[in-house]
Amino acid sequence: MDNEEEKRISAKVGDLSAQLITAIGKQSELEEQLFLVTKKFENERKKNLSLSNLQNDYQFLLKQHQLISKENTELKSENVKLSNLKNASDLEVKNLSKEVDELSTQLFSEANKMVSDAKSETESYKRKNINLINEINEKDSLLSNYSDQLKNLKLVL
Repeated sequence: MDNEEEKRISAKVGDLSAQLITAIGKQSELEEQLFLVTKKFENERKKNLSLSNLQNDYQFLLKQHQLISKENTELKSENVKLSNLKNASDLEVKNLSKEVDELSTQLFSEANKMVSDAKSETESYKRKNINLINEINEKDSLLSNYSDQLKNLKLVL
C-alpha cells in the first residue's frame, strides 16, 4: 500500500468519523426535541384534565378542549416525525460505525501485510549480504593466494 492510498484511507476514516460525530449530535438534538415535545404533550394533557374539571363555563371549556385536541394531534404527529428521524439517525450511526470498523480492520490488515512484507524483504537482504560477504572473503582469499604466488614467481625469476 502506497502513501496515497494510506492518505485516502485516512481521509475516508476522518470523513466517516466526522459523519458519525454529526449523526450523534443530530441524534442528541432530536432526543432533546423529543423530550421537550413529550413534556409539552404531558403538560397539555394535564391542562386538558384540569379544564375538564371546570364546569362553570362550558363553552370556554369546549373551545379550549378543541384547541388542545388539535394541538395534541399536531404534537403526536410531530412526535411520530421526530421518532422516525431518530430511528433513521440511529440506523445511520449504526451503518457508519460498521463502515468505520470495516475500514479499521482493512487498514490494520494492510498494515500487518506491509510489516510482514518488510520483514521478508529484510531477511532477503540479510541473506544477500551474507552471501556477498562470503564472496568477498573468498575473493580476498584468492587475491591473497595469487599475490603470494606472484611473489614466489618473482623470486623464482
